[in-house]
Amino acid sequence: MARIASREVFDNSNVPSKKCSNCGELKVLTEFYKREQKGHSKDGYTGVCKDCRRAQWRLWGKTNRKLTPAKIEAIKRWQQRNTKKRMEAKRLWRKRNRDKYMISCQRCSRNRRIRHPESVRGGILIWLRKNPKARNAHETLRRAVKKGLVKKSSECEWCGTKECRLHGHHEDYEKPLDVQWLCSSCHAMTREKRNGE
Repeated sequence: MARIASREVFDNSNVPSKKCSNCGELKVLTEFYKREQKGHSKDGYTGVCKDCRRAQWRLWGKTNRKLTPAKIEAIKRWQQRNTKKRMEAKRLWRKRNRDKYMISCQRCSRNRRIRHPESVRGGILIWLRKNPKARNAHETLRRAVKKGLVKKSSECEWCGTKECRLHGHHEDYEKPLDVQWLCSSCHAMTREKRNGE
């Protein structure tokens, strides 16, 4: 019934509509996904309607459920080639969905600490042994902040958030008091960048 009622609306020339390139039906623009990439479509929407796109995704999921070693290698190569693109996409998503990201991130880390306290503690000890310069820089910075020699910023220097605990990020561990104050998500991106390069 609802489909018949919505088709009657299409007779009205004031409602913006579009023909699906897959099923051929004329539908309202809200029945199409928005397209963020400019230059691909004149109206800013995909050419295939939401119903057809979902059917395509379901079919793709059934046929591509198992990843072969060749597919896994291809994915890894793509990820290595597109590190900057992936980091930028992550950064934008985290910025747009800060509430979701912070809640899930905190929940995951809390659950991990509760379930596996020995592995978390052990991992920290291993990291401290492997990174003595970083450990010394962190301790020096902690003492300087405590004594008031270094003033901690009130907001993240990258994204400007004020709602979370800030981390002192060292570009060079030889300069322990030269830091950027970053939120946990931006600080995680610097680690990804360092590991990706």
